[in-house]
Amino acid sequence: MKAMPDSVAGGRGGEDYSLPQNLDAEISVLGASMLTPNVIPGVSEIVRPHHFFRQAHQRIFEVIEDLFSRGEPVDPITVCEELANRAKLEEVGGRSYVHSLVAAVPAATNARHYAEIVRENYLLRSLIRVGGQITEMAYRREHPPAELIDKAEQMVFEISQTRATTEFEPLSELIDANFAELERTAAEGHHTVGCQTGFRDLDAIINGFLPSNLIILAARPSMGKTAFALNIARNVAVDQHKAVGIFSLEMSKAEVAMRLMCAEARVDSRRVKRGQLQPNEWSRLAAACTPLHSAPIFIDDSASLNLMEIRAKARRLRAREKNLGLIILDYLQLMMGDVGAENRQQEIARISR
Repeated sequence: MKAMPDSVAGGRGGEDYSLPQNLDAEISVLGASMLTPNVIPGVSEIVRPHHFFRQAHQRIFEVIEDLFSRGEPVDPITVCEELANRAKLEEVGGRSYVHSLVAAVPAATNARHYAEIVRENYLLRSLIRVGGQITEMAYRREHPPAELIDKAEQMVFEISQTRATTEFEPLSELIDANFAELERTAAEGHHTVGCQTGFRDLDAIINGFLPSNLIILAARPSMGKTAFALNIARNVAVDQHKAVGIFSLEMSKAEVAMRLMCAEARVDSRRVKRGQLQPNEWSRLAAACTPLHSAPIFIDDSASLNLMEIRAKARRLRAREKNLGLIILDYLQLMMGDVGAENRQQEIARISR
């Protein structure tokens, strides 16, 4: 990892700013971990070794985690011995410094809070680092501005996803949340929880699309998967007034819009493209545009999107449309996956996860 300077220039009036850091919090995390090792699992959920500002603290925390994971005692003596075995003891300040960490802990029970402080300062330093990289990219002008903006957005988004994990929730809170959702569904007169597909028999079997569900629609080619997905999008947006985002990696926005219009008007899309509609069919097509025109359906036809780009775009849509109910991706195999995957099957598996 590339070391960062202790200060950066660019303040108002030309003054230098010190990089965000809290050495007292770092020392307290390390000391509490050696004084009361049972806090280590909770601390490790919040910070990683590279989150520490001082490299010596990074080395010490690495040893603490390694000893704990091996089931060995964690205290100043064992930590010093392990550092000596790795030829890192003098690099971190010697035995006296490691022993002094324990004496500097105000309260070992506050270790998680100290870890949060360490992590917050790490995130601020990451923002500064990424901000500098974005500035440098803009000065170099090696790519079009649109590409640079996408890259900058990905870099910032990656910071926000650092160690983004969920916590245990008590069953009582989950029960309360489920009851609230059931009461809302009953009050609205729905027979399913979440987004209804609009196909009653299917909704009766799967109970609609629940929040955070990943639904994969699979069939042989040319069996109507896209048409079915667009019908669901229409039902969710028009009938339930929930926003729908569609990532069309194969068809253009215009093609998707045309298919929605033809399905709503119940006219043959091939005849529409040829301009061979009868007068009454033109009237039906025009009438079909009215509900679709006000439907909260949003289409993105960018090609070769990767998972990070789709997440960033979906995140922006969610911020703009608070009632977002459904995201459709057509189709999974056209996504760009992990370049490190050994084969396409592994690539698709990683994307699905």
